[in-house]
Amino acid sequence: MKNLFLLLIISSVCAVSQENTLLWEVKGNGLTKSSYLYGTYHSQDYRAHQFADSVLPKLLKADIVVTENVDFENNSNKKMFEFALMKGKKLENILNKSDYDFVKEKVFEIMGTSGFFFNNMKPIFTMIMAGQLTARKEMGITVDEFIKNTAKKIRKN
Repeated sequence: MKNLFLLLIISSVCAVSQENTLLWEVKGNGLTKSSYLYGTYHSQDYRAHQFADSVLPKLLKADIVVTENVDFENNSNKKMFEFALMKGKKLENILNKSDYDFVKEKVFEIMGTSGFFFNNMKPIFTMIMAGQLTARKEMGITVDEFIKNTAKKIRKN
């Protein structure tokens, strides 16, 4: 089996208790080579880009690199948007009025738009978008994009 370097979203809650909080090794159960998961939740935070001693050596040794990115050039953002919508449900019908009003207020505060649009979205996507808008953006490129671009340069994708 090829050495596979996967970039996936991993909950930071799960990662906090691990010794290597962002780089995870997958081995055993009949695998002849280790695979790796690097989880950053599409971070542009300077701290998530500090991996020269751990991630880059694994990336350079990998047989193949797979990243989880939305490719805006191939119209996958439309598919992602469709996936983000709740079908036949609205947030205001799931939450009680007090909770819905709170979310609506926070959505407006963080995103500068009314809760009406997000009333139709799955709550996880509203949370992700709010997180992206309030996250540190020190690098100008996400870790995912950096790894994908590096893999292209060394032809590992």
